[in-house]
Amino acid sequence: ANVAPQPARVRVTLLFDDGGVAQSKEFDVAAASRLNVDVRTEFPQAAGRGFGAVVESLNGQALVVERSMY
Repeated sequence: ANVAPQPARVRVTLLFDDGGVAQSKEFDVAAASRLNVDVRTEFPQAAGRGFGAVVESLNGQALVVERSMY
C-alpha cells in the first residue's frame, strides 16, 4: 500500500532459496492505494521454488507491505 498522497514507484525482488539469480520487477502504485503482486503471473520463474521477497520504494514514498498466507 502506498500511504502517501503522491504516486510511488516500487521494486519487488525475489531471492530464491536454491541460490538462483534474483529476479526484480518495478511497479507503479497510485497515491493512497494498494497493489497486489501476483507472483505466479509476474514471476513465472518462481514456480515450484522457495523464495523471499524484498519490496523497495524507489522514490522515497512510504509503503506498507503485507503477505497472504493460506
